[in-house]
Amino acid sequence: MQTKKAQLLTILLTMFAALSLHAQGGLATITGTINDPSGAILANAPITVRNLENGSISNATSSDTGNYTVSQLAIGDYDLTVAVPGFKTYTHTKFHLAAAQIMREDVTLEVGQTSESVTVTAEASLLKTESTEVSQNVTLAQLNNLPILAVAATGSGFRDPFVSTRLVPGIRYTNGTNSAAGTPGVTTSMSINGTPANTYGTRLDGMTMNPTGPRLISAVMQTQPSVDAIEEVAIQTSNFAAEFGAAGGAMINMVTKSGTNVYHGSVYDYGTNEALNAHTRYTGLRSKIRQNDFGGTFGGPLRIPGAYDGKNKTFFFFSLEIFKQTNLVIGNSSVPIAPYRNGDFSSLLTAENRLITTATGNALDTLGRTMSSGTIFDPDSQRPVAGKLDVRDPFVGNRVPLSRFDPIAMKVLALVPNPQGVNFAKGLVSNNYTGTFDTSRTSKIPSIKLDHNLGSKGRLSFYLQETNTRSPTSTSGADPLPNLISGGNTTFSSGTTVRLNYDHTITPRILFHFGIGWNDSDFKLGAKQTTPYDAFKELG
Repeated sequence: MQTKKAQLLTILLTMFAALSLHAQGGLATITGTINDPSGAILANAPITVRNLENGSISNATSSDTGNYTVSQLAIGDYDLTVAVPGFKTYTHTKFHLAAAQIMREDVTLEVGQTSESVTVTAEASLLKTESTEVSQNVTLAQLNNLPILAVAATGSGFRDPFVSTRLVPGIRYTNGTNSAAGTPGVTTSMSINGTPANTYGTRLDGMTMNPTGPRLISAVMQTQPSVDAIEEVAIQTSNFAAEFGAAGGAMINMVTKSGTNVYHGSVYDYGTNEALNAHTRYTGLRSKIRQNDFGGTFGGPLRIPGAYDGKNKTFFFFSLEIFKQTNLVIGNSSVPIAPYRNGDFSSLLTAENRLITTATGNALDTLGRTMSSGTIFDPDSQRPVAGKLDVRDPFVGNRVPLSRFDPIAMKVLALVPNPQGVNFAKGLVSNNYTGTFDTSRTSKIPSIKLDHNLGSKGRLSFYLQETNTRSPTSTSGADPLPNLISGGNTTFSSGTTVRLNYDHTITPRILFHFGIGWNDSDFKLGAKQTTPYDAFKELG
């Protein structure tokens, strides 16, 4: 029987193993063997891997079997050095590691002095020998260089980083549209290699960011990062590791940018104006749409003058994306014409000019009378007929006396605008009000990321972002008629993402990872009314 200490140790090791598996996330690994010219293994050979962008150094030593592993490496450019007495120093310079990549680097040392060197400048091999996964990595530069980052592609108006999946074979991805207004919708749909839609998993810096609410399972855009805050997207579509077992069709790993030893920044603006758009067919009208997706980024070492210098240790990266849209959409609605407002519906009889019919002939009321299409019946004239249905008489001349109008209804009717526009000029009594409705939006994604190197074995990172949108009109059911109640349909949506990760390498083969994250998203209509979407909160 196990003692309590043994049981506790077993539980801790189980938790430790689970955390170790989860550590891979979006970080990279280098593994391989060290040999001499005869092919014999070299044990205890020191390996140094240096990040060329932030100066961090990771060390490892080959095992008794000549194997080595350097894990928990962030995306970026690296140098690898192996220096063993009696052999020339081996250096592989400026190779790039991608998100979730496992790179194999087998080193054969040449006999000589350590002051002599053998330098390899080739890029890392794209051939995967350490795993059977089918995956593809997409960088921000690729997204920016290809015409797939459309402005206003999401329900909040931002560019959509998930379009990177369209570069991968076997994936069908649609942003989704609002069927009522034809505008970009909140939810998306993605099917991978024939699997059911939206069975994929998403991670941001190794932490889950899938919404958990059943109605929001595909609303990943509500906590999406800004495109310019992303360094790389790794898309795994088959045979991915057990740590990604919660995903069905694919695992999408997004890795955010980190600061480096050099200060870098960027500014951008993507603009749209209706002057560049085509006119609407037949009417010749053109909706007013003016939108800008603009912002900037800035990152580098964290320095506090006279107090702290974070070079090679502590880094920050700030990103702000703002989407502003002035969008006055031209649409049609139906309002009562002047005679209708005075109770005169006689023109309905003339316009219809027919009797109400059924499959067996003319429709008859209880008294055997025919009825003209468009007839208005007087509810006060309703009376019973023995053994038959009740009967009503039509208003004389199909006119409703103004004295019968409810005073409150008259006040509401006064707020309804008069007909106007092209259809009204043609004499139409339906869709006779051509006006504009405001679907303008202002959205923001500010984010900050902090990284701190805890020596060659540990790494701590923190990420925080806010995603929020405000629009004066809900795009679902939007109508060109003026709002009768001011501010009655203003829509808001917001999302908060927080990530805190700690990675530590205990031995080349044992990795420790602790991560905690929080996703919070909410959709609201007006000041207090919640729309038919569930808010979701996740602790991951």
